[in-house]
Amino acid sequence: MKYQYNRLRGLPVLLIALSFIQPSCKKTDGYNTVVSTDMTKPGAVTGIQTVNFDGGSTITYTLPNSDNLLYVLAEYKINASTSRQSKASYYNNNITVSGFAKSQDYQVTLY
Repeated sequence: MKYQYNRLRGLPVLLIALSFIQPSCKKTDGYNTVVSTDMTKPGAVTGIQTVNFDGGSTITYTLPNSDNLLYVLAEYKINASTSRQSKASYYNNNITVSGFAKSQDYQVTLY
Protein backbone atom coordinates (compact mmCIF):
# COMPACT_ATOMS: atom_id res chain seq x y z
CA MET A 1 0.00 0.00 0.00
CA LYS A 2 1.42 3.31 -1.04
CA TYR A 3 0.74 6.41 1.07
CA GLN A 4 -0.19 9.47 -0.94
CA TYR A 5 0.38 12.86 0.72
CA ASN A 6 -2.45 15.32 0.49
CA ARG A 7 -1.17 18.92 0.36
CA LEU A 8 -4.38 20.36 1.71
CA ARG A 9 -4.10 18.31 4.90
CA GLY A 10 -1.07 20.35 6.08
CA LEU A 11 -2.58 23.74 5.21
CA PRO A 12 -4.64 24.19 8.45
CA VAL A 13 -1.57 23.40 10.55
CA LEU A 14 0.47 25.97 8.62
CA LEU A 15 -2.25 28.63 9.02
CA ILE A 16 -2.50 28.02 12.76
CA ALA A 17 1.29 28.30 13.15
CA LEU A 18 1.36 31.57 11.19
CA SER A 19 -1.47 33.00 13.29
CA PHE A 20 0.70 32.55 16.42
CA ILE A 21 3.85 33.99 14.85
CA GLN A 22 2.36 37.15 13.35
CA PRO A 23 1.05 38.82 16.58
CA SER A 24 4.37 38.28 18.33
CA CYS A 25 6.18 40.45 15.76
CA LYS A 26 4.94 43.90 16.70
CA LYS A 27 6.97 47.07 16.81
CA THR A 28 7.62 48.66 20.20
CA ASP A 29 8.54 52.23 20.98
CA GLY A 30 11.13 51.10 23.52
CA TYR A 31 11.15 49.78 27.03
CA ASN A 32 13.44 52.30 28.70
CA THR A 33 11.74 55.29 30.18
CA VAL A 34 13.32 58.18 32.00
CA VAL A 35 13.21 57.47 35.72
CA SER A 36 14.08 60.97 36.83
CA THR A 37 14.94 64.29 35.23
CA ASP A 38 16.88 65.34 38.33
CA MET A 39 20.53 65.67 37.25
CA THR A 40 22.02 66.28 40.70
CA LYS A 41 24.48 63.84 42.21
CA PRO A 42 22.91 61.28 44.57
CA GLY A 43 23.87 61.48 48.21
CA ALA A 44 26.31 59.17 49.96
CA VAL A 45 25.37 55.79 51.37
CA THR A 46 25.11 55.73 55.16
CA GLY A 47 24.84 53.17 57.96
CA ILE A 48 27.65 51.01 56.61
CA GLN A 49 28.12 47.61 58.30
CA THR A 50 30.34 44.71 57.25
CA VAL A 51 30.17 40.96 57.70
CA ASN A 52 33.48 39.28 56.91
CA PHE A 53 33.92 35.79 55.48
CA ASP A 54 36.95 33.87 54.18
CA GLY A 55 38.44 35.96 51.35
CA GLY A 56 35.79 38.66 51.31
CA SER A 57 33.13 40.73 52.97
CA THR A 58 29.48 41.65 52.59
CA ILE A 59 28.87 45.37 53.06
CA THR A 60 25.36 46.47 54.07
CA TYR A 61 24.32 50.13 53.83
CA THR A 62 21.39 52.52 53.70
CA LEU A 63 20.73 54.08 50.29
CA PRO A 64 20.19 57.84 49.96
CA ASN A 65 16.71 59.08 49.12
CA SER A 66 17.35 59.93 45.46
CA ASP A 67 15.34 59.11 42.33
CA ASN A 68 18.36 59.16 40.01
CA LEU A 69 20.44 56.55 41.85
CA LEU A 70 21.31 53.67 39.50
CA TYR A 71 23.79 51.51 41.42
CA VAL A 72 26.42 51.46 44.15
CA LEU A 73 30.02 50.88 43.07
CA ALA A 74 32.72 49.45 45.35
CA GLU A 75 36.38 49.94 44.36
CA TYR A 76 39.12 48.09 46.22
CA LYS A 77 42.58 46.56 45.85
CA ILE A 78 43.15 42.90 46.63
CA ASN A 79 46.94 43.31 46.49
CA ALA A 80 49.50 45.95 45.50
CA SER A 81 48.90 45.57 41.76
CA THR A 82 45.32 44.33 41.33
CA SER A 83 42.23 46.54 41.64
CA ARG A 84 38.66 45.31 41.53
CA GLN A 85 35.18 46.75 41.26
CA SER A 86 31.81 45.40 42.34
CA LYS A 87 28.42 46.88 41.51
CA ALA A 88 25.07 46.48 43.24
CA SER A 89 21.71 47.59 41.87
CA TYR A 90 19.65 50.18 43.71
CA TYR A 91 17.22 47.37 44.44
CA ASN A 92 19.77 45.93 46.90
CA ASN A 93 21.16 47.36 50.11
CA ASN A 94 24.33 45.24 50.16
CA ILE A 95 27.38 44.54 48.04
CA THR A 96 29.91 41.70 48.18
CA VAL A 97 33.64 42.24 47.76
CA SER A 98 35.92 39.21 47.44
CA GLY A 99 39.32 37.97 46.36
CA PHE A 100 41.36 38.92 49.42
CA ALA A 101 44.25 36.53 50.06
CA LYS A 102 45.44 37.76 53.46
CA SER A 103 43.60 38.43 56.68
CA GLN A 104 44.19 42.17 57.07
CA ASP A 105 42.40 45.48 56.73
CA TYR A 106 41.55 46.61 53.19
CA GLN A 107 40.20 49.95 52.01
CA VAL A 108 36.93 49.78 50.07
CA THR A 109 35.49 52.96 48.57
CA LEU A 110 31.74 53.12 47.89
CA TYR A 111 30.37 55.43 45.20
